[in-house]
Amino acid sequence: MISKLDGVVSGRTAVAALAGAVGTRVLVLSRRITDWWGFGTDYCPWQAQVRAFLCGAIDPWEPAIDRIAAEIRAMVESKKALST
Repeated sequence: MISKLDGVVSGRTAVAALAGAVGTRVLVLSRRITDWWGFGTDYCPWQAQVRAFLCGAIDPWEPAIDRIAAEIRAMVESKKALST
């Protein structure tokens, strides 16, 4: 079912890992700035369709959520442009 979705927004969970594994675009919200998953980057090297939106341990969530919202808006606009 996940492979039929246009995208998934998730924390760093099994849902995000599974969605990335089946090729679905994934936007991951996480407080971890550096960890093994992205090697200190905002993407996963072995799952190119997964992108992390990172937030520091004590930083507010709003900036990361705003970046995710902008990414979703861009995805919607891109999909609209392709369908016209």
